[in-house]
Amino acid sequence: MAEFKRNEPYNTLPVLPPKADLETTIVLRKTIEASRALAKLNGMLINLPNPTCSWTLSIYKKQKQVQK
Repeated sequence: MAEFKRNEPYNTLPVLPPKADLETTIVLRKTIEASRALAKLNGMLINLPNPTCSWTLSIYKKQKQVQK
């Protein structure tokens, strides 16, 4: 791996969009699955008295778990 030099821009990035086909059946199915899970979570949060506070606490708890 090359040494990181933060004062030099990294100009050898690949051209976007990538030439590979990203919209495979597996990716599309996982996207639909994730969308449904987020919609379900959104529905549960809307029913809470203070959804913003609950969401922030859940993120904080997850961060603590990851740090351990």
